[in-house]
Amino acid sequence: MIISNKLRIGALLACSEANGPGRRFVIWMQGCEKACRKCINPQFQDIKGGYEISFEMLSKKIKRSIEQYNVNGITFSGGEPLYQAECLCTFVKQIKEEIELNIFMFTGYTYSELNEIQREVWDMCEMIVSGSYMYDQKGNTEKWLSSSNQKLSFDPRFEELEVFNRTPSEITIKEDGSIIVTGLIEDTQLIEQIKNSI
Repeated sequence: MIISNKLRIGALLACSEANGPGRRFVIWMQGCEKACRKCINPQFQDIKGGYEISFEMLSKKIKRSIEQYNVNGITFSGGEPLYQAECLCTFVKQIKEEIELNIFMFTGYTYSELNEIQREVWDMCEMIVSGSYMYDQKGNTEKWLSSSNQKLSFDPRFEELEVFNRTPSEITIKEDGSIIVTGLIEDTQLIEQIKNSI
């Protein structure tokens, strides 16, 4: 089997404090088949959307963020990161050999639902929020969960990083003028109002 040296992603954010403990480089993976009701990121569901980025370019961007913002971790969100498990597994192995950063992954799957390669990705992560987003059970910002059915798993050393204290939302204006609103903002009209007022 030939595994690509690229990932299909929906967006990148060089530094965020709303997507995991500390300062993090965030990668929103493109493609998800779960179609959770009132998904906060529906633009990342289309498996043909987004764009491809090489491992080499992504690695350079992460290293640049370490230099500029002193990021201490990488967060994979989406979309569904494990939809591209083969390529993601290869990339995570590579980046862990190059850089000492912890990995935080948001996935709509539980461990029992995973195949072998997906479990390999899971096992390389220091922190995971797992389980589909359930709109009727929404809300638990203190524990990084979007809905109460989800589960947080983390390496015990994360207790020292105050993993339960989170920035619930964040607005970032990028150099190209584009705006990223991230975190637990569920009012889509408010998001649009914010974007239009800037």
